[in-house]
Amino acid sequence: MINFFRRIRKKLADDNKPLKYMRYAIGEILLVVVGILIALSINNWNEDKKVMKYELKILQELYSTIINDIEFQKIQIEENESAIASAEIIIKSFNESFSYSDSLNFHFKNLLNRRISLVADNAYQNAKQYGLDFMENDSLKQELIWTYERNAKILDDINERDNLYENNVAIPIFTELFDRVDFSDDLSRFEIIRSISLSGIAQESSYKKMFPLDYKALKKNNKFKSIVKSTISRREKLIMYQEIRLMRMNRLIKLLELEIASR
Repeated sequence: MINFFRRIRKKLADDNKPLKYMRYAIGEILLVVVGILIALSINNWNEDKKVMKYELKILQELYSTIINDIEFQKIQIEENESAIASAEIIIKSFNESFSYSDSLNFHFKNLLNRRISLVADNAYQNAKQYGLDFMENDSLKQELIWTYERNAKILDDINERDNLYENNVAIPIFTELFDRVDFSDDLSRFEIIRSISLSGIAQESSYKKMFPLDYKALKKNNKFKSIVKSTISRREKLIMYQEIRLMRMNRLIKLLELEIASR
């Protein structure tokens, strides 16, 4: 093709037809320019396609991560609710003067069970580093920021305060009142039977237990009673923010589905 145009140009030059040669030269230049523009457009189209593919990947990673986190949050809430249930069982056994039962040892241990709803935020951090402005829905961006930054900060503050309380107040008292003390946070999932038996004691499936040195003295210990009551209020506050987070994450899923569908 190039040789063909060269032969035409040579023939026009040899025939001494400068006007026709100039028109031909301009036309050839225009063809070259058009070719370059087409090549650039194709290149830009390919680049845009790569960008859109990467942005879709970011959205899909967020979606997958949040789906998993929702299930994880439910487990965390359930385990914090179990600590409340154990506190209520202990209070009931004290108030109604139930005799000591070995099953109470689980609930003594379970008072310290606390799940703070840490979430995997790698997908969010990747999206944030890339820039959230590529998302078309402003509500989606706001929900992401609230969930992974504002709510996370609230839960971190609650966790820090609870750590201070348990380390400085609860654990020293537990150490004085119990023969076998296990402060590790490695409880497996368990299930407390909600319906209280005639003895007022629910059964448990976890083997983790704490054994009081003197059950009768424990029932009269006001400091321990205060810890039990505090457990209820502290876990209720934690669960409240966890449930808000769960609600917002469910909304996030719907917004992400719409964003992904629009791609």
